[in-house]
Formats: sequence, C-alpha cells, structure tokens
Amino acid sequence: MPIRSREDAVEVESRIEGIFRASADARAEAVRGLFVEVLDFDAAFGTVDLGAAASAVGLPTSVERVAHSGGVHVVFLAMEAGTSDRVRKAELAAAAKSVSEQLGGDLLLVVSNPSSNQLHLVYPSFEGVRPVLRRMVVERDIPRRTAIQQVSNIYRNLREGGSIQLALDRAFDVERVTKDFFAKYKELFEAAKERVTGFGSDEAGKEEQRRFVQTLFNRLMFVYFLSRKGWLTFKGDKDYLNALWRDYQAAEGEHKNFYIDRLRLLFFEGLNNPRSQDTTAEAEADRLIGSVPFLNGGLFEKTELDDQVWLSSNESVTVVPDEAIEPILSDLFDHFNFTVMESTPFDVEVAVDPEMLGKVFEELVTGRHDSGAYYTPRPVVSFMCREALKGYLEGQDTDVTPEALAQFVDQRDTAGISSVAAARKVAGALEEVTVVDPACGSGAYLLGMMQELVELQTALFNVGVDPKGIYDLKLHIIERNLYGVDIDDFAVNIAMLRLWLSLAIEYEGDKPPPLPNLDFKVLCGDSLLGPDPSAGVVVQGALGYDADRVRALGELKSAYMRASDGTEKSRLRQEIEAAENSVREAMYNALGDAGVLEGVINWRVDFAEVFSQRQGFDIAVANPPYVVIKNDTLRNLYSEVIYGRMNTYGLFIHRCLQLMRDGSQLTFINPRTFLTDAYFKQLRRAVRDQAEVKGIVLIEDRHNTFGRVLQECIILHLARLNVIPDSYQVRTRAVWRPDELNDPAGYFAVGSDRVLLGNDYDHALYVGTSTLEYNVFEQMRSTGVTLLDIGLRAETGKVQFDKVRQFSQMESGSESLRLIWAENVQRYAFSSSSKRIGKEWLGGEISQYAQPNLRGDAILTQRTTANEQPRRIIATWVRTEDLPEKGAYSENGTNFIPIDRSVQSIHCLLACLNSSPMEFIFRRLNSNVHVSAGELNRLPLPVEPIEEVRSQLETHVCALMELQRTSRSKETVRLAIAHELAIDNIVGSLYGIVKSDMDQIRSSLPAYERVYGQP
Repeated sequence: MPIRSREDAVEVESRIEGIFRASADARAEAVRGLFVEVLDFDAAFGTVDLGAAASAVGLPTSVERVAHSGGVHVVFLAMEAGTSDRVRKAELAAAAKSVSEQLGGDLLLVVSNPSSNQLHLVYPSFEGVRPVLRRMVVERDIPRRTAIQQVSNIYRNLREGGSIQLALDRAFDVERVTKDFFAKYKELFEAAKERVTGFGSDEAGKEEQRRFVQTLFNRLMFVYFLSRKGWLTFKGDKDYLNALWRDYQAAEGEHKNFYIDRLRLLFFEGLNNPRSQDTTAEAEADRLIGSVPFLNGGLFEKTELDDQVWLSSNESVTVVPDEAIEPILSDLFDHFNFTVMESTPFDVEVAVDPEMLGKVFEELVTGRHDSGAYYTPRPVVSFMCREALKGYLEGQDTDVTPEALAQFVDQRDTAGISSVAAARKVAGALEEVTVVDPACGSGAYLLGMMQELVELQTALFNVGVDPKGIYDLKLHIIERNLYGVDIDDFAVNIAMLRLWLSLAIEYEGDKPPPLPNLDFKVLCGDSLLGPDPSAGVVVQGALGYDADRVRALGELKSAYMRASDGTEKSRLRQEIEAAENSVREAMYNALGDAGVLEGVINWRVDFAEVFSQRQGFDIAVANPPYVVIKNDTLRNLYSEVIYGRMNTYGLFIHRCLQLMRDGSQLTFINPRTFLTDAYFKQLRRAVRDQAEVKGIVLIEDRHNTFGRVLQECIILHLARLNVIPDSYQVRTRAVWRPDELNDPAGYFAVGSDRVLLGNDYDHALYVGTSTLEYNVFEQMRSTGVTLLDIGLRAETGKVQFDKVRQFSQMESGSESLRLIWAENVQRYAFSSSSKRIGKEWLGGEISQYAQPNLRGDAILTQRTTANEQPRRIIATWVRTEDLPEKGAYSENGTNFIPIDRSVQSIHCLLACLNSSPMEFIFRRLNSNVHVSAGELNRLPLPVEPIEEVRSQLETHVCALMELQRTSRSKETVRLAIAHELAIDNIVGSLYGIVKSDMDQIRSSLPAYERVYGQP
C-alpha cells in the first residue's frame, strides 16, 4: 500500500523490521516488498556480477536486483560474514561503480552488514572525479525516526515532484536534517537555560549558566553517540538514556532528581572517576546506571560548577530540574537519527553526526561571531587539507611525480605509485607530517586532516604498505600529526570531544579502551601574543633543544596521552611541567624572552618537540578570526606588518609563517581583502619575502556558505621558503559552490610576473581565473592613469545615518541643508527622492557635527556592498544648480569626487566609471565589501579621448541622464540599454580592448536588463 501521509511511516518501520527478521535467503525478497508494495516501485529480478570489484575490496561476487522506477535501479547487496561488521566507503564505492556501469541510469544500493544489524541505503553520484555516497543507516533495536521518515517520504516526494530522482534527492538531503536538528537544539537549549537556576544575573553569571548548560548538552550527546556502539546498556537495553530515564521514573522516592540520582553518577563515577576503573562490578552503580565503561577524558572531569549542583530551591546553588532534561531525550534524541561516523564530502550520511557539535558550538556560544570566528563547511575543509598535503608530499623524497601525488591525494588513486618502496616512502612522509591549526575552534580542520590521512594511508595498504587497524591509525595520527590551539577553552573542549568520538567509534569490541589525554595536543591560549617562534630555532642544540632533553619531553607527553590512572597522570603532568620549565629557562638565557603571560602560547616551549625535531610545523591550516586589531600589545608586537585597520587574520598568516619550516605549507581561508587592500600592503610584502604563492581560490559565496560573513573569501595556499624563486606558477580558481572544490580540475596556472604586482600597487596580489582577465587587466593598466594622476580625488561621505536622527528635520528652505543619500545616486542622473526618510533636508543644528562637503559640481558614487545584486558601480553627476546655496552633506554610503566644470572630460569620466570594463576590473582588483574612495582613486582610467570620441560619449551620457529623469517604460529601458552598450564599446576601445573580449566582459557581468529591471 503506497504511503500517502506522514503517519503511514509505521508501514515502512514494519517492513524494515521484517528485513531484519528475515533469513539470509529471504532478505532480498523482504527488501523488494518494501520498495514494490510500500514505495510504489516496479519489481525487478536477476543478479549483477561484481566481477573484479569483489576481489579488490572483499565484496560478494554479485548483487540482486529488487526494483526499479523512472531509470533508478534498486539492488540488494548482502555483505558476507567474513568481512568487517562495518560497511566501509571503499566497499560501497566499488560496488556502486560496478553496478552503475553495467545497468546504466541511477542507482539505489541497499546493503546489509554481516551481522544483519544494519541496513544501509546508498544513493551514489558519479558526477565528479570521485563518487559521492549519500547514505542512510537503519540499525536494529535503535531509534531511527529520521531514516524511517526520510524513506517514507520517497513516495510522497515522488508524487509532489514528479521525478524519482528529485524524490530521492530530497529524501537524501542531509542539509534539511541538519537545519531541523539545529532549530530544535536551539529551542531546547534556550528552554534549558531558563530552567537551570542558581547563577548570577550579571553577565558573568549568564555566561556561567550558558557554559554549564552547553556542557550538559555535550555530555548527553556524547553518551548518546557512544550508546549507538552498544557500549552503554541498562538492563540489557541499548537505548541507554531512555532506559535510564524510564527506570528513574518508575523508582520510588520522595525527592527525586534525574541529574543528581543518575547523571552525576554516570558522568563522574562511571565514565570518569579518580580510581580510573569500570564501575560495572559495583552493585549500586550497576543498579542506578547499568553497564558503563570507564572512558577517561576531560569531558567528564568534575568542575567547580559541577560541585554546585544540588537538589534545592536555594538560589545560591545550581538546580537542574527534570524539566530541563526530559525534552532533550524525548524531543531531540528520539526525533533524529544519530551516527557516530563523521561524514566526509564523498561519504555523507543522512543523520546527525559529531560535526554537529562543532556547528552548534560556533552558533550558540556567546561572542563567537563577535570574535570573527565562523564554522567552515566540510567540503572547504577537505579541499584545503588536500591542497596542503599535495604541497607537502611534493617536497618529500618519495620517488613519485607531482602529477601522481595529486592523483593519489585528490582521487585516492595509487596507479602512479609504481613500487612498494615508493608507497612506503609516501606512507612514511604521511606518518611524520606535523599539522597545526592555530585557531582551531571546535576542531573542524583537525578532524578534516585526520580523515584525509586515514584515507590516504588506507589506500596505500593496497600498494604493499603494511596495514594497520583504523583505531591504531587514528591514535597514531592524533599523537604524532595533529596540533591545535584556541583562545576559547570551551572550543578546545569541543575539539577534544570530536577527536575522542572519532577515535572511539573505530574500536571494534565490547569494551573500549580509555580515551587518550589531549591536554598537550590541543591547547587553550592566545596564539599571537607569544614571542616570535622562528627566532634562533634553526640551530640544533640551541635554546635548550638538545636531543636528550627534548626526546625525554616527547616521551613524557606520549606516556601522559595514553595514561588513565589518576595518580600516574598527575605524576607525568608534573614531570612535563618541570621539563618545559627547563626549556623555558634555556630559551630565556639564549634569547632574553620576557616572561610569557598566563594564557599565552609560547610555541617554542609548548611544542618544543616539533621545533626541535623539524624546526617548525609542516602544515598550517585554518580559518582564523576576522577582527580589526585594537590591541596595542599586538600592534607593537607585529608593527612590521600592521598598517591602518588591519585584520587579525593577517596576524595569523604572519604568525604561521614563523611557525613553519622551510618547504612547509599554509592553507588559510580568509577575506579577499588580503589580496589588494592597502591595510595589508606590509603583510603582502612580508609574505612575498618569505613564501611562494602556490594557489588562490576565489570563493563567490552566492549560497551563503559562511552564514553571516559579509566579505568575499579566498583560500590562500603558501609554501614557506627560505629562498624565493624569481618566478613560479600560481594556481588560481573561481568557485561558485563549495562542492565544486571536490573537483580538482579547473585551475589556471600563470607566471608570478603577471600576478605579483610591483610597488606601484601596494604589493597587491592580482588574481585572475582566465587569460581574458589577465589580458584585460594588463591592457587597462598599461594604457591608463588614475584619478589622482589627473588631479582629482575621491572622498567618502561624512554623515552617518544614526547621526541624522540627532538633528531636527524640516522642509526645504533658506535655513536648511540638503542631505544626499546613497539612494539619490542613480546611474548618470541624480534622484531627488530618498527611500530612507521622507524628508531629506536637515536643520542648521547639524553644522555642530560636520560642515557641508558638497558645494559645487561633483561625481558621486554609491558605496554598494559587494554581495548586492546586480553589482555595478553606480556613478552620477551632481551639478551646482542641484544644490542649495549653503551646500549639502553626502552620507557615508556615498563617495564624492569634486570636479571643475571646465574639465572637458566630465562625460568621459562618468561614462568610464559606469562602464562594463571598469566594473569588470574593479571587481577583480578590489575585495572590500564597499566601493571605497581609496579604491576609486586607484582605478586605471583610459587615455584622454580625441574630440570626436569625447563628443560621442557626451551624446550618450546626456541621453542617459535625460532618460533617467523620465518615467520608465519598455521603450525608455530599451533606449537606455542601447546607450549603455554603445558606451561600453567606446570605453573598451579607449582601453584597447578588442570586441571579442568586450563581449566576454559583458557576459560575465549582470546584464543591463537586470540593472534596469522591468518597467
């Protein structure tokens, strides 16, 4: 019976239960029944041979066809008992590719794991260089509401959308699940904050309350994730938290509180305790919290806030009522499908995965966006890690060509690694790489790099490298390869939590080992305020870095990381601190470092083992915070690179160049302002002196990937070099969507002599993505001058909108002064109306704040934000006769260029500013969110036109000015566009741009039909 409403999902639930109960021989038929009898597919029969794919990754020899609909084939794959109980991506990708090649069309792969306790529904895509797997995982005896609802909606979406492909796309849309989960999480989080009492009403108290509630949510989510592995059970029930809640509700007692009676015991006596041992054998603990393994790890270490929780109505203590806990279990955990696997860009599970911990933290922790910190989407993280790894491997002695290394990293294709010896060299390089994120936040890059390293090392197993278990491989990566720092202690806790989860899920057994201590791997502190870590570290044996001293320190940290006994951990920590003090003292004697303030990272000391053994990190990868620098200490410390209103992300670039050794790689995502803004000219000089620019990706974020980030971003790839070559190749690329980053094709390589400009442009880094862009830029720059060269200067309007509110508004009169808004500035013509306020005349009192800045003829432009559409420079001519006798004010949403009417080229200048060539080059030369006066002053202008050409431009400009003053109609719009196109062609010829290039320029910009809109 086809599903016709959401309530009919119970039928899907019943059928899936039937699949789990069916014998191995009958399981394919049970799957066929789900798709044919419930989801309205047509039945299909027969098998598809897996051929060579089976022997390569351990698959069965064939799959069974069960159904089809609208070009989509549904096949059932029963994994055999000899393989791992998990269904891995390599197996799914190999099976999907083989079946798709034989059947054609689209594919839905239904897979049961060997123990038959999981059912995977996989909808692959083969559009890029690597298959992308979208999957749902349904588990036996585990709540699975999200998966059931998504499967149920296939029929519903099919009937609404008319296409089975669209129906499946909607059913496998993880973004919808993510958005729904976050909305519900936020709702319950805010409700819990109101219910948990006992904190002060001041800002400090509110922050403590938020941190306590966030920690409570994190602990519960961690428990819920791990219960999916079956490691926590209550009276044999794997649905652990619900079983615990039901038992608590049934227990007798006059003064009951779930947090105190059960959760506190679970957190601080079960999952972590001073005795460092399981409590399962203790009768009372077993009765109250069931079977719980000792996990170690800081998440469940008791804090001062935890000690304040009591069952009391006294406002001086913290109270966690049941009403704060119960909705988390019933309305959050029971309503969504959770997975302990972190998805990758190529393997996406339609469920809530541990990455959600990071997203929730970045959105809900107070001040995170105020500090310029934003969560980086997974495809962007993956791309940046891969770019850095390719650059790193190219610099190692591997006997593998750069092309083969790129194929290996991007596609996991080992065909270019021709020998076992070469494979082992690549594996050895990956085992030794040191990666740092100096502003790690909730750990997105640490997890992303771990995933890349695991997949690369696993791929090498097929070329003869000795295989390792994934758990051991991840533990090695955490211990040897990854390092992180963040100034926010809660961010550090989230990053550790995600690393723990990523490690724990790989352990295949009934009882997981204790989690590693990550205190010396992910540090809390200020990355920027410490001394320059590059000073003097290149000499082995200097600064206390003798081999024995640092080797001992490294061994102590390794032992501490794996220690679980409380006494042993305390002893090791004391020895580590003593060893670090010894290094710190030697550092002071050698360099005279002043004492580093508490909470500040001293890189040479805190990561002494890295600087001693490798003289710095191999890779730095980050999305650092974007905040204007106001700290005087930072300004003094980085005086050689700070200029004007420079942003903190620039300091992170500079600091990471200090952290890196010769040949190491830096991949950052940061605002595009770095490339051209004057504030970064000194930093660009420093970068050019120390690093090779390997690649720049321009991200035009049309899909709001980065949420509330208002600036266009770039991905910057640098290679730190002691000797910079005279010329080199820079890979540049324009990206419209983050998922396009998964396709390594589309780079345009160009020599540095056409990318790195000279002193005449403040050491700007001009980046183009096609030959056209470079040719047009060179053509315009070589033949033109600037406003400053012809004696004109653009300035920014003075009056801020909020200041206007302070002064009385009145009608036009002899005592009033005109206020010109950005809305008054239209293409070529000045508009007298304003959309912001009804009256645009101000009383004389405003003269106390500012003097009129417009007293005669001027060209005005809008400071249009970079993400407004359609994006065009908008310039107009304000004449003296348009202004009152006393002059006018222009608000700071405008720029103004005072001009002398006797200048013969006013019409030419106005035409150039509004033309397509100027818009084309402006958007590629400038990265600010506004069209600022400083950027206008640097734009290249054409040579003075001859009289005939000047006359033609004047005719078209005057016609446009007149058309703008008339009522809009289809005819006036048609005429205006004709004049605009004529101006474009004339201005293009003044720059020497040929017609074919002019046509391409126009096609890359918003069409004039969009600029003028419908009448």
